Amino acid sequence: MKKLIAGALAALLPLAAGAAYPERPIKLIVPWAAGGDTDNIFRPFAPLLQKQLGETVVIANVGGASGTKGAKEAKDSPPDGYTLYAVHDYIHSTYWAGVADVTYTDFEP
Repeated sequence: MKKLIAGALAALLPLAAGAAYPERPIKLIVPWAAGGDTDNIFRPFAPLLQKQLGETVVIANVGGASGTKGAKEAKDSPPDGYTLYAVHDYIHSTYWAGVADVTYTDFEP
């Protein structure tokens, strides 16, 4: 029984050592200009996320090159959960058209 309890506690230690998420503001990259359709779809999520997570969610409109600039900024951000990307269906078509070198496979859910 002691081994079982010790094993259970050892399994939980990494959870105790990890920092609480989130510890700082979260950036939501919208790859289109403010006021556009994609912005209007994703902007209402910011206050809902803020309420759920207890941390500020900042909308960053990074427009240009049919959304490729925003996609590249998201791709180049560290995969630490503090940068979210409002992905759109254009990302696949711009890749296959040879316009961009960013595609869905560059991101993790």
